Amino acid sequence: MPDVGKQMRCATSLLSAGYGTSEAEHRVPLRTLLIVGGLVTAAGFAWFGMMSADGSFLTDVLGPSLVTSIGFGLCLGPVVSTATVGVAPHETGAASGLLSSSRQIGASLGLAALGTAAHEHTGQNTTLEGLTDGYGLSMTLGAVLLVGAAVIAFTVVPRIRTATPAEHGNRDLLPEPE
Repeated sequence: MPDVGKQMRCATSLLSAGYGTSEAEHRVPLRTLLIVGGLVTAAGFAWFGMMSADGSFLTDVLGPSLVTSIGFGLCLGPVVSTATVGVAPHETGAASGLLSSSRQIGASLGLAALGTAAHEHTGQNTTLEGLTDGYGLSMTLGAVLLVGAAVIAFTVVPRIRTATPAEHGNRDLLPEPE
């Protein structure tokens, strides 16, 4: 039976970060939010990668879960804004659908690749230590991929922020002052 309390703690931190991010999107460049969120999520994954078979809930589950969910919360809004802001109004549904499909397919392929890496690392060693080492490796690989995504966001995403309706009449992209 799943522990509802654990799920609620992660959901609460994800929602809190997401709400804070939606407020910050008008003041902080989207690229900055993407980079910081990606690096915070990577830190959570790296922390998960250090889990041990005889670890504790606080240091091996709760701590990395909260850090990871805060990082996800920082990233989710800016990803959607970056993908859909500036799209012609009659094409926003298509852009949103493409983003949603891309995230689902990417998550499925990523999970399959990381699960395969964990399985290959574990091999025939199905002891608690062997399984923990395999999943720790997959979490560490996930952290490396997230750092790579942050580097891509730094180099590819322009330094822009979303305009508030009072500034521009609609949600458009505004260049950041130098």
